[in-house]
Amino acid sequence: MVLDHVGIMNKDEDGAVRFYSDILGLEKIKESSVPPGLSRQLFAVDREIRMLVYGIEDARVEIFIVPDFSGPSPSVPHFCLLVHDLAALLAKAKDNKVKVISAERGGRTVYFIEDFSGNLVELKQRQ
Repeated sequence: MVLDHVGIMNKDEDGAVRFYSDILGLEKIKESSVPPGLSRQLFAVDREIRMLVYGIEDARVEIFIVPDFSGPSPSVPHFCLLVHDLAALLAKAKDNKVKVISAERGGRTVYFIEDFSGNLVELKQRQ
């Protein structure tokens, strides 16, 4: 089994583009909209939802733009990316006022960053 993609919500498109493209460095693969009838069937939302798809290598993220979205509380749901240069990405995140969370676990440090809508992304150094 292989994970094809992760779907998340974001409050606004500009924040999503800034975080997933400019900071994480994911490439825009597609942009479209989910029409009201389909979004009602799939997500119980009775309106058109804008969708952006970003990815790199084998990682894809579908970002649904929902202006009245508020992040999960508690903020436990997340996905993890293996990155080529963890230190550089964490520095870039901090430079762009992205919330960086770190904690010691089992003798190592784990890192999460929070997108501009409150979604968590765990980051690990790719070996």
